[in-house]
Amino acid sequence: MVTMTAQQIPDSGIVHEEPLTEFFVKGNSCGTGTLYIAESKVLWLNSGGNGVSLAYPSIGIHAIARDTSSFPHECLFLLLDDALDEEEPMEEEESDDDSQTTPTEVRFVPSNKESLDAIYTAMGVCQELHPDPEDVDSDNEFYGDEEIIGDGTHLSAQGMSNLLRMEQMLSANGDTNGQQSEEDEMDEGGQFENA
Repeated sequence: MVTMTAQQIPDSGIVHEEPLTEFFVKGNSCGTGTLYIAESKVLWLNSGGNGVSLAYPSIGIHAIARDTSSFPHECLFLLLDDALDEEEPMEEEESDDDSQTTPTEVRFVPSNKESLDAIYTAMGVCQELHPDPEDVDSDNEFYGDEEIIGDGTHLSAQGMSNLLRMEQMLSANGDTNGQQSEEDEMDEGGQFENA
């Protein structure tokens, strides 16, 4: 079972507050309380003021889970990179790599299922405020060595080479802006002569 500790509700930066939300860890219910999606952290508190605080960098994945075949409720699903503090720590398996931890599955089940989209959106906005410190160049990772051209389009080295080659071909034909005149179009093959 997860250890619940006294937690403080953030003074500011609460983006979404969802009362009557059941909290599950590894499929086991920890009770019903209020979920706070704040700019600084994700916080769940029971009616006694005890709860769990999750730092955004520890949240590897968050998603809306609507499939009730693997879990009986629609929920906000989180996969935490770190294990939550537990009253009875799980026995660690023998491993060559002591730094590996087993991800922890967490689910928040709001009584109002219509609020799942709003909770998900709020969490996405707040998680963007806390980029992964190990992923320093996250903005360029997707594009690799690609270049950005004037209109914001991303091109790989091969794409840039193709673009330059096509621009040179157009320039060689005396047309620098890539547009053909109506007369040129009509003269090609006579296909538009009477149009």
